[in-house]
Amino acid sequence: MSQWKPLLAQLSVESMVHAHQSEYYQVINLSTQKTDSAPFVEFMLGVILETVQSAAGNNTQQVGQQVTPQVEALIKALFRVDKPLTRNELQTDLTLKDRESFRERYLKPALEAGFIEMTIPDKPNSRLQQYRLTEQGRKLAGTFT
Repeated sequence: MSQWKPLLAQLSVESMVHAHQSEYYQVINLSTQKTDSAPFVEFMLGVILETVQSAAGNNTQQVGQQVTPQVEALIKALFRVDKPLTRNELQTDLTLKDRESFRERYLKPALEAGFIEMTIPDKPNSRLQQYRLTEQGRKLAGTFT
């Protein structure tokens, strides 16, 4: 990959893995169980993107329309159904099983960036909690092809 983008040669894979060690091992186990490398590849690409953006001094909001693939998938899922969904419904729609990984890589960044919001913000752990697109999230969803 470094031949394709020289910037990638400067990345320390060891540092990236160390910074996400717990999730790294969870994803390796998931890939092994599924005999499918897709979860691992998706995880590593997300970590690389996060590292490159951090090194460049960017965050999701500063970049504007640029978001992680995970947040984009979440926004697309909510835009497609055009109604609030529970965490479980979103995970099912995105065929994701790991609750913690979903929260950290999908929900949390989308909430922090203001693309989605809780339907019961004063009770974030409510079993009735659902998530919906904000106006900013709707505008962003309209830019995805």
